[in-house]
Amino acid sequence: MATTKLKGNEVTLSGTDVKVGDVAPVVTVVAKDLSDVQVGGQKGKAQIVVVVPSLDTAVCAAETRKFNGAAARVENAEVIVFSMVVPFAMGSVCTNEVV
Repeated sequence: MATTKLKGNEVTLSGTDVKVGDVAPVVTVVAKDLSDVQVGGQKGKAQIVVVVPSLDTAVCAAETRKFNGAAARVENAEVIVFSMVVPFAMGSVCTNEVV
């Protein structure tokens, strides 16, 4: 089992290790319109998952723009962004951002 450090203390990670080329497990997440969206599983395209603490910060917004720009050049790819921003705020961030 893999380990990491949390606040200086070693902790054991649970679950199955994910390796490059593995099919991601299907998970259900909440979209900005509060609908359920399934992410993962074999969809016939590359899914690029970007995880940021808050799209309301300049660094996180810049990271998201960078990944979206790079993914636009990859054939048959989609970007999925996970953020701790509440769904209603995410809608406003997406409206105000130019990618």
